[in-house]
Amino acid sequence: MAHIIQATTRKVTNYIGRSERDKAHEIAASIADFRQRYRKISCLYSKEAIFNFDQTGFQYEPADLRTLSLKGERDTNLLLDSRTKHTHSYTVQPMVARDGTLFPRVLIVLSECNGVFGPKIAEHIAELERS
Repeated sequence: MAHIIQATTRKVTNYIGRSERDKAHEIAASIADFRQRYRKISCLYSKEAIFNFDQTGFQYEPADLRTLSLKGERDTNLLLDSRTKHTHSYTVQPMVARDGTLFPRVLIVLSECNGVFGPKIAEHIAELERS
């Protein structure tokens, strides 16, 4: 009796680049090497003196990029509460010690389309730098 394979559409949950796929063995070896070196030197430091940084990116996105429109309509527009929110992003980097203590400050990296901050953000950054 032949087995029937059923397929369905699913949302992509992970992206893998060609170089990552092609170098999977090399990457695994590099991870193993890092872990081995870490075990050798980590005993020289207290747990509150070993830090881990992580980063996560944020970008405003419309809740849904699909909507009903008239058949044959050339363009379908979506009204946003703020266009600027949808063209800018930022990255947050928290830091945690090996003992689980969260560092009290967080690094925030702002990304602007043209590399220049708008006047409101520029003034706020200048104020933070002065303080």
